[in-house]
Amino acid sequence: MMDSIPEFYCDSVAFEVNAYGFTLNLGKTQPAGEGGQPATHVYARAHISPQHAKVLARLFVMNVKRYEEQFGSIELPNALYQSLGLPAEW
Repeated sequence: MMDSIPEFYCDSVAFEVNAYGFTLNLGKTQPAGEGGQPATHVYARAHISPQHAKVLARLFVMNVKRYEEQFGSIELPNALYQSLGLPAEW
């Protein structure tokens, strides 16, 4: 029985991808340190299969669309999409 599953706020995810699977490093951005660059503290690491990653991606899209239908559009600046190499529309 898992009574003590840790909970934390995550504002950062880094992906590692290879032929056998995906690794998601879930973390929280920390204040800028030496050199002025913000650091990320990784709180959890999840390893998943390519099949699970594909299903998870579709589930995220489906649930974000449901959220927006219920609560309204989630507005993000175009510069954010550009910095991540993502199209502004999905």
